Amino acid sequence: MPEKQKILIVDDDECNRFLFERALRNDYDIRSVASGESCLEMINEFTPDAFLLDVLMPGGMDGFELCQEIRNQNSFNNSLIIFLSGLDQPEKKVHGFKVGGDDFISKEFGVNLLKAKIDSQLKRVKASTEAMSMAMMAMTNAGEIGQVALFFERLNEAESYEALAEQVIDICKIFDVNAAIQIRLGNSSINLSTTGTVNRLENEFMFAARNANRIHTLGKRCLFNFEGATLLIRLMPEDTDKSGRYRDHLASVMNGVEARMRSLNAELVMKSHNEGLVLNALKGTHTALDGMMLEFKQHDLLSKDIIEKLIGEMHLAFSSLNLDEAQEEHLMEVVNKSMNTMTDLSSAGMKLDQRFENVTASLEKLLSPVH
Repeated sequence: MPEKQKILIVDDDECNRFLFERALRNDYDIRSVASGESCLEMINEFTPDAFLLDVLMPGGMDGFELCQEIRNQNSFNNSLIIFLSGLDQPEKKVHGFKVGGDDFISKEFGVNLLKAKIDSQLKRVKASTEAMSMAMMAMTNAGEIGQVALFFERLNEAESYEALAEQVIDICKIFDVNAAIQIRLGNSSINLSTTGTVNRLENEFMFAARNANRIHTLGKRCLFNFEGATLLIRLMPEDTDKSGRYRDHLASVMNGVEARMRSLNAELVMKSHNEGLVLNALKGTHTALDGMMLEFKQHDLLSKDIIEKLIGEMHLAFSSLNLDEAQEEHLMEVVNKSMNTMTDLSSAGMKLDQRFENVTASLEKLLSPVH
């Protein structure tokens, strides 16, 4: 059964209070007091949806003054205030509206008209309040959806599983929920929390619950289980509507996490494959360089052997050519210069090979996995 709306009657005439209470008590939760001072004391505990104020109350504040005091309290900005008076002066009614009143009813019209007016006005206030509440909820929901949309926009910026977990923790902080996430990677896992630490019991709990329902509620806790990842909300909001919205938003977030984990896995596999191709190419380069070095050494040895044999044969030939000493020295100088040139060429080739070695070693160091 819906809760009755509350009405507080303020009138110094006990008879009037009795009549009004009797006419309204079946439909409303009624309280009545005899003065403005008593009204202000009561509204700290009893929060009326409507006030019925007598205008003239001798010995204390009148209805207009009381209306101003009530309107000065933000909690009663939307409460209905109706003045009850036998006065019919237009200037009094204008003053009543200026100080915050909603309507004027003459006591002479009787309780039936009063009840009809109150019913009509409270329905209007209730409809207005509900509309405002729905508008505020829609604005709140739009803001939350905006944060989820921003999360998806930045999702591909996560280039590692650690960065992805951090993005989830960031949006949980924006939603002001105490949370922990576990991303499972084979025999290891990444565990992060909005509080900075995830205790061992929570780690084990998330791992053990990985095969539970996709969204699993345990009292005030809520688990979001997706492929390779589990989000634990340690304390869901008390408000039912807010809790429902957060379930939807965080389920969307974890759907995005699952998709990004799949693409990250594909990217890392491709990267590993490409690195393997490069390393294989480097190994081939090493093999080729080793062959080049061996050939250089063989060519160098062969060249030296040929030159040494040539020098020996020339010495034998000198004796039969009847060359003088100066001619022999000139021919030997020509041969030695040629031999030195060949040696220099061989050395240059060896230096070039060493440079290739240095380059490939540097590439291997860059591509080697960090342990």
